[in-house]
This record gives sequence, C-alpha cells and structure tokens, in this order.
Amino acid sequence: MGESAPQKLNWNRLLLIGVVLSAIIVAAMLCYAARSVRRTYQANTCRRHNLALIAQAAEAYASLYSAWPESVEQLVHVQAVSPSASEHVICPSAQSKGLPEPHYAIAPGLKNDMPDSYILVYELHHVHGGKRHVCFVGGKVKLWGHDRDAELEGRLESQRQAAKPGLER
Repeated sequence: MGESAPQKLNWNRLLLIGVVLSAIIVAAMLCYAARSVRRTYQANTCRRHNLALIAQAAEAYASLYSAWPESVEQLVHVQAVSPSASEHVICPSAQSKGLPEPHYAIAPGLKNDMPDSYILVYELHHVHGGKRHVCFVGGKVKLWGHDRDAELEGRLESQRQAAKPGLER
C-alpha cells in the first residue's frame, strides 16, 4: 500500500501539467485569433471607409474647384475632408506598422467622364497581407499584391498621358 501513494501524486502532477499546457495553447490560439480579427478590421476600415471618403471628397473637390486635387493632403487642407474625418486619411494598418504618411495617393490624370477602369485613389504601401487597396472611379475597391505593381504603374502612367484639357490636374 505504501507504493500506491507516490503513483497517485505523480498522476496529479501530470494532470496539472496537462491542464497548464492546455491553457497556454488556448491562450496562444486566442492571441492569434485576436490579431487576425484586428488585421481584418483594419483592412475593412481602410477599404470601406477611408478610400470611399477620400474618393467622395476628391469628387466634391473637383465639382467645387473645377480641378482634381493633387494629393490627399490637399483635400484635408481645403477641408473637403472635414477635420473630424481627417483620421480617415490614415490607414490603420500602415499606422500600426509605423509607416510614414501619406498612406494614400490620388491618381494622376483625373478628368471628367473617366471610365470606371480609371484608378482614383490607391494605397502607397502593401500593408494588408502584402497587398494594397486600389479604388477605381466606379467605386470598386480591389486588393492588389506586389505582382500587380507594374500594372498599377502602367495604369497610372496611362492616366497621366490620357489627361486632356478641361477638368484635369
């Protein structure tokens, strides 16, 4: 009978170690899930709110001044983006990574009657899982990765070249 007591104590210790290890694993999984949710929230905030607000402000600016803004900062300066909404010109993902502002750029060569395929606003940094948001004139927002950088630069250059007299930069 004297030998069974130490065995029972060992099982209790093993059970305790198992519970502690399980708790550590669950905590790690919760941290990972919270980080993933935060990244998704930041990307959606950028796409749904920030880019839409900047696009609307750029269109309002063009209507008011008969010219397209040259930068997001210009929209904030003339208060086409209200001071209370100026935090929307900062990408939460870029800010959390310490990237310098500006986080968004207004595409060059904007003019009246642009096709929906024209780029209106885009992110300067690949901060959403190695991708960046690109907002088109028609309001569609897409995530483009590094593999589309050449296409982005080509489209921006085409827009610059296609700019005609009238409502342009």
